[in-house]
Amino acid sequence: MYHRQAAGIIAENAGSTLSAETAEILTTYLTFKDIFPSTRVLVLDHLGFRARTSMRDAQTIIDSQVLGCVPELLLLSDPHIPRTICDLLGSLAQHDKLKAAMRGLEFYPQVVLLLSHKSSEVQLSAANAIIGLDMVEPLLPYLLSLDIVPTTQAHIPQALRLRADLDYNKSSTQLIAERASTLLGSANPNILRLACSILLSIIKHEGPIEAIDDVGLKTAPFKSPEENLIDTGACELLVPLLRHPDIDIEQNAMRLLAYISASSERGADTIEDAIRRFLESGSN
Repeated sequence: MYHRQAAGIIAENAGSTLSAETAEILTTYLTFKDIFPSTRVLVLDHLGFRARTSMRDAQTIIDSQVLGCVPELLLLSDPHIPRTICDLLGSLAQHDKLKAAMRGLEFYPQVVLLLSHKSSEVQLSAANAIIGLDMVEPLLPYLLSLDIVPTTQAHIPQALRLRADLDYNKSSTQLIAERASTLLGSANPNILRLACSILLSIIKHEGPIEAIDDVGLKTAPFKSPEENLIDTGACELLVPLLRHPDIDIEQNAMRLLAYISASSERGADTIEDAIRRFLESGSN
């Protein structure tokens, strides 16, 4: 019954701007104890769509009681609920003007814990929300203490942990570049965005960085961030992304290659060779 009611309210208001009244009505379907998880997911998915497609609707959601329900919802066992919550947060984060209001919310440590969730979809949604809201630095203590088992499914939170390590300790740049560059071979656009975010952060570190191994021992003389990326083979993986259908990925790949090319003659030659091999391979 509740599911049909919620679906009816969503359908009735589909062609109009989200009103404060409708937002509050939908919030009740998130808070009632007898609501099925599928109904909560329906409402959260709809609000996420609203947030992605309308700045005005996104503002209405923030002004409502929707986000106040998040701490309790994150305690529920159904994995689809935390995923849709994080997707909603990521959708709201697309609007730069709203980020300041969202950063003051207190449930982000709970979102960090989702990086260890058994579902890779939940992990990815949580990572995208944290990155999208520029919350890596405020959440460093939580990210650095997070225990993540190095499995294939955990590569997204591992990458976010690398991003945290990067922001926390510049001396680990070479190691982080090597690990993050491997993500550029993924077919998942969300993973590619995360990889580019990490590598752009490496590039933006000022001055050369000394290479440090896992146990903190110096392993090489000072090298520039661009040289670190060249050594990891990142150029070979970045060049194909210049044809990626996602404009953000394409532009970030172009930006990274421009940094590397301008850094040295070696950088320009490495990119030229990578482009030649890519064209010779006949890849689309």
